[in-house]
Amino acid sequence: MKKHWIRGLLTAALLAAFPLAAEEEESAAHFLERVRSRQQAETRGVLEGTLQYLRKGGRMEEYPCVLAIRLGGAGARARMSVDGRAPVELPEPAGAKAEEASSAALLARCGVRLGDLTMNFLGYRLTGEAPSETVRAVPCRVLELVAPDGSERARVCIARDYLFPLKAVFFTEAGGDEPVRTLEIASFKQQNGLYYAELINLRGPDWRSRVTFRNVQLAFAAPGDPLPSPEEPKEKP
Repeated sequence: MKKHWIRGLLTAALLAAFPLAAEEEESAAHFLERVRSRQQAETRGVLEGTLQYLRKGGRMEEYPCVLAIRLGGAGARARMSVDGRAPVELPEPAGAKAEEASSAALLARCGVRLGDLTMNFLGYRLTGEAPSETVRAVPCRVLELVAPDGSERARVCIARDYLFPLKAVFFTEAGGDEPVRTLEIASFKQQNGLYYAELINLRGPDWRSRVTFRNVQLAFAAPGDPLPSPEEPKEKP
């Protein structure tokens, strides 16, 4: 009897020290699927704020911007107007060209991609997982992703608990291991049960950009709800 009692204590101690399969970390693929399922929720909203841009040796530039989004269902749709210029859309209409005075041309000059702001890189193909990192004191898993056309790869840090991307480093085949741009979520908030990036920092070899959203109206959408207009009336917080 005493031997069985001691053996039971040893087994309990081992189980406490090594939680076995029940505590094993989920696969990278399953983790990414959970992250994507959040991004695929039917969502509709308008985010209003500013775009700041600074190139090395230059002056800080600042422009008002409005981003309208419609996520979920058939995929991400977005429309963004910067400095009151003709808006850029996602997905881009067939045959669209970035006119010099358009929002698309201004965003390109500032190193900002509309697809980055809507986290389209989460749809890239998973190729592996890098060691975990901590971003702004938040523990993250780090996934290696590649664009469908192979044009770029991204190393994305995703918060373990919030399932929200906090940092993405982008590379191209031509650039090798030198990042061409880095995106970092400096602040994110929750509204109506949905997370959104309030402050997004982007940087390249000789430039810095920051997108800040201050006036935000975000909510779950019903199937079939259209993409809101950037000029759609918004309630002030």
